Amino acid sequence: MLIGLVVIFQVLEITAPVFALAMIGFVWAKRGIPYDIAFVTRLATQIAMPCIIFSTLVRAEISPDAVQEIAVATLTLYGAFAVVFAIGFKLAGLQLRTFLPPSVFNNSGNIGLPIALYAFGQEGLALSIVLFALMVSFQFSLGLWFVAGIERKWEAARQPMVWAGLAGIAASMVGWKPPAFADNSIALIGQMGIPLMVLTLGVSISRIQPGAIARAAVIAILRFVTAGAIGFGVATGLGLTGVAFGVLILQAIMPAPVTNYLIALQYNQEPEEVAGLVVVSTMISALTIPLTLSLLL
Repeated sequence: MLIGLVVIFQVLEITAPVFALAMIGFVWAKRGIPYDIAFVTRLATQIAMPCIIFSTLVRAEISPDAVQEIAVATLTLYGAFAVVFAIGFKLAGLQLRTFLPPSVFNNSGNIGLPIALYAFGQEGLALSIVLFALMVSFQFSLGLWFVAGIERKWEAARQPMVWAGLAGIAASMVGWKPPAFADNSIALIGQMGIPLMVLTLGVSISRIQPGAIARAAVIAILRFVTAGAIGFGVATGLGLTGVAFGVLILQAIMPAPVTNYLIALQYNQEPEEVAGLVVVSTMISALTIPLTLSLLL
């Protein structure tokens, strides 16, 4: 009983700050208080997040082998997601261009990064950032090609987070550190990235009008179970241990991100269905993330 209570409080210490901040954004928007989501999103994704990605990677005490290990695991994980979910949706008779992207590309940024930080510390954050940077590269290249067509093939090259991730990984692997004044400046700017992204997540969800809730709930639950199983299989099969093992499984079960809804809305790919998946999977994650953490801890 006592051990169970300890685990519950450990999980609350990790998850409560993230969901509390997202709820603040949600309530803020529902009360009709102005929130310039376009400005804040651009500030976070173009400036703050690239800074925290680069700063965390160059400061982290992780070996090149650990970076390579999580990178290989990430490629394997998302490749398995694409194959398994494509087969599943095809058999179910659902439109792949609508349902596959929000099932493959999950919220390893807004929710995944702060959860990894609170759960596994700076090492967990650094490994999660490697995973996140690769996932963003896939989403804004292969993901956009899939939804919008081949004309968006260079979109990933326009994302500062991708270049910050690549630069940070390269610097970490060769052991290069920026001068102290630059390092401190980049780190300070980056500190606003995670709070802004989580706050914006809450605001974004408040503005989504979801449809087909029942189907979204079924898909979200099946996706959680399947993704968790795939994540466990990949982590075990590749011999991951310790923080890397926990990070991969935790990031695997993250919900669908708002970016998938925005892409579906932009290209008129059944955005109401994607909205339902984003809202329902995020709500369900308030239960599934603590459950997963309780097992990992």
